[in-house]
Amino acid sequence: MARAAGLAGIVLCLGVLACRVPAAPRTPLGTTETTVEPQGFFLAPADVLVAPVRDMSGAFDSVRAPLRQALYTGLVARLFSPLRLEHVDGRIESGRAEPTLDGSDEILLRTSVYRWDTGALESNGVVETEVEVELVRPLDGAPTVLWRTFLSRRLTVEMPTVRRSSRGELVRVLADRLGAEILLELPPRGSVAPPPAAEPTRGIAPQSSPATQPTDGPAPAGSAPAPGATPPASVAPRPVPPARLQ
Repeated sequence: MARAAGLAGIVLCLGVLACRVPAAPRTPLGTTETTVEPQGFFLAPADVLVAPVRDMSGAFDSVRAPLRQALYTGLVARLFSPLRLEHVDGRIESGRAEPTLDGSDEILLRTSVYRWDTGALESNGVVETEVEVELVRPLDGAPTVLWRTFLSRRLTVEMPTVRRSSRGELVRVLADRLGAEILLELPPRGSVAPPPAAEPTRGIAPQSSPATQPTDGPAPAGSAPAPGATPPASVAPRPVPPARLQ
């Protein structure tokens, strides 16, 4: 009996200590991390395959379908041409989470939700989320990330909307707002200029010798006149007077 009571006390102490251990720190709300690969993004094709959203948050209310639809709709405003979601789903092979790209004429939009906290949705109209989105293109047989963004956000819905809407409708409204936040970080297609090409190295041209300038004085004996110079007039020999007779 005493042994059982001692074990119960140990378990209770461990429980109290566990409650006092702080939770793992999350990314601060409002964080945005975006990277763009200029050369690849500038040459990116317009056709985009919006892959199914990977929801790793473990939340009760899944945001996978409404967020995917919001991204599909918003890509058009960024001058991309997303393929129909039904067509994309038909290209997903068994056992895979995303479609296979046909060559390098297509790009893939990959979305991962790491956090979708709806605990305060009905009471305060608030959802906290963390999401990562990438544009991927196969280059030289390997996937290349052309654009990536990571967002940590607190999304809000007005309380009158919360009271008159179902939970599913609220999730769709918040997914639309999250999709708009994501695509604000995506540059419109063609707006990112490629890096300037390096100028070729030029050799030093040999210095040319200065042109021969005509001189006013007579040319040295035996030297040829310069091209284009007027030859000097010939001087006739002076006649020798005849000798006088004595």
